[in-house]
Amino acid sequence: MDDSKQGNRELPADFAQLGKFVNWALPTQGERRVKRLTSTMPEIEEFYAAILPEMERIATYLDQYPMHEMPDDAKLLLYLTYAFMAVAPAVEIFNEPSVTDAAFDYRRFVEVGE
Repeated sequence: MDDSKQGNRELPADFAQLGKFVNWALPTQGERRVKRLTSTMPEIEEFYAAILPEMERIATYLDQYPMHEMPDDAKLLLYLTYAFMAVAPAVEIFNEPSVTDAAFDYRRFVEVGE
């Protein structure tokens, strides 16, 4: 991903310890799905384990901003939480990046409204 097209790639100072995971902070559901599917389970588990204990603090921080007025660093943090939600089933249910017994190919899903 070209960072110059992404704007600010730094998280809010209170969440700087999560900076190593900024490559997970992707703006669309499709990009997040591709990231999950192309990552190894150890990478996914490391990301999940780092974000999970911070979720309440992250939610409190993000709640101070209306969605349309969120600064870039907070938006990046929001995208990080979306990525967390995208990988949670892989960790909590499937224990793999994809669903191997799915009835149809994941690429048939089309994002709407992004």
